[in-house]
Amino acid sequence: MKRTSSIIYDSDKITPSNLPLQISAFKDISAFIFHEAQQRYNLNANIHYVQNDNEAHNDLMNKTAEIVFMSYDDTLSIALQDKCSDIAAVIPVHFGILDLCGSINLPTQNIIGIDTDSGYARALRYYLTQTYTTSEYAEFIFTKAGATNLRYTALSNGALNATLLSPPFSYEPGTAVMERMYNTIGLYQGIVANINKSWLTNLDNQSRLNNFVEIFTQTIQFIANYPNETVSDLQNFYNLSLATATNVYNRLLQPDGLSMKPTFNLAALTKAEFLFNWSTGIAIPTNRTWIV
Repeated sequence: MKRTSSIIYDSDKITPSNLPLQISAFKDISAFIFHEAQQRYNLNANIHYVQNDNEAHNDLMNKTAEIVFMSYDDTLSIALQDKCSDIAAVIPVHFGILDLCGSINLPTQNIIGIDTDSGYARALRYYLTQTYTTSEYAEFIFTKAGATNLRYTALSNGALNATLLSPPFSYEPGTAVMERMYNTIGLYQGIVANINKSWLTNLDNQSRLNNFVEIFTQTIQFIANYPNETVSDLQNFYNLSLATATNVYNRLLQPDGLSMKPTFNLAALTKAEFLFNWSTGIAIPTNRTWIV
């Protein structure tokens, strides 16, 4: 089986150019990490926040972004469903940090918000099939409501009865948490950073990626090691109370929180792959050619 550590290319002989990285990502906790990386370690990047999975997929496959943050399930979807051999996941970001929020009371409270049929929707559907009977599950109406921040707004406005959210959205006052998904599905690979392998044929891009991985890792370590500063930054970035920011921070350090190392966790990958196979029926090849 292919190793599950992230790539660090031997490109130390060159200095990365001053071109900013073009990054596409969801506006989840990744937005805060980017903010910290830019403020504390001068990350040179232009960040574009996508509205849904389809936009993230297109940004990667059309090469309008150099690094695309999306769930590992999306990586699998592109590699195995779309049969794109160019995609490569390079570093893990977090293990989902997923909470099912809202209220379900069948048959009336049955509108479930998802992004698209890929990504976290597979984990959510699995949870619901394990929690409700077949006839009850048939009563759910799944509506595509966009990325995490958009689903939070739709839930708050009453357009949805329930949806998966992650911090800080699942910790906002008035948001009811029904279930922490880690309690049901265990360790699960959530967001990963993806690139196109062909992009790395350029030595300058290899060096830029190395520099990015180093800064990103330093940022995660800062968050882990400096709680007071990070809580204050969370307050300011998301306009949170001290109590809410503290709760968000503590959740980031839980087992389903941030990945503290730039290497992949085999158990987390395997669980996401299990859910992908459960949903699609597509077998997972032994050799993970989509991880480099």
